[in-house]
Amino acid sequence: MPFNGLASNLQSGSFLQRRRSSLTTFVKEYGEIAEKQFQLLSYANPDRNEKTYRQGNEAFAQEQSAMYVQGIWAIPEIKKYNSSLELGVFPFPSSDDPSRNHLVSGVDTVLTISSTTSHPEEADRFIAYLTEESIIRRYIADQGVFPAFRNIDVSNPDLSGVMPDFRNGRMVDYADHFFPSSMDLETIVQQYLFTGNTDHYLKQLDQAWENAQRG
Repeated sequence: MPFNGLASNLQSGSFLQRRRSSLTTFVKEYGEIAEKQFQLLSYANPDRNEKTYRQGNEAFAQEQSAMYVQGIWAIPEIKKYNSSLELGVFPFPSSDDPSRNHLVSGVDTVLTISSTTSHPEEADRFIAYLTEESIIRRYIADQGVFPAFRNIDVSNPDLSGVMPDFRNGRMVDYADHFFPSSMDLETIVQQYLFTGNTDHYLKQLDQAWENAQRG
């Protein structure tokens, strides 16, 4: 989560294009992002590495921490352990400069129909059902997410802290959505958070990028 919060906001707008053209590297431009990733650990609970995703949600629900670096998808899971918990969300504060801080948001679920399906009519009807306004409202209320339809407002008070960003278009896509999937980014990031070796981390990112480009 911190990787996307930081990289999506702090990398230059042309970084990915220049990286694809081998005009720059992670070593040259990702130093601030890496340092802030590791610095964040100094504010974390001492037992952070012992928690699973489920245990983290449960611990936050039981008010064992004041803040939780997560996405809004975790809210329904958190509230399974404490349905009366009062919580709020806000965009990840990547920089002391407010103009550089945007809400990181992207498409999470997509509905599609295979071009080779043997049941195109049934598939059409199913998607038509899923995109009925009443069904969308039930889904977003249950999952605590935002719809892709402009005419459907979100009234969930838990999400009020990010509503201005959605309404004003102060959003940026996930940085890792544009990374080659074969980079195995999650493993590289996790290793860095255990070792704290920034130089090795940045070189690893460059090497993994190059390996992915070569296929």
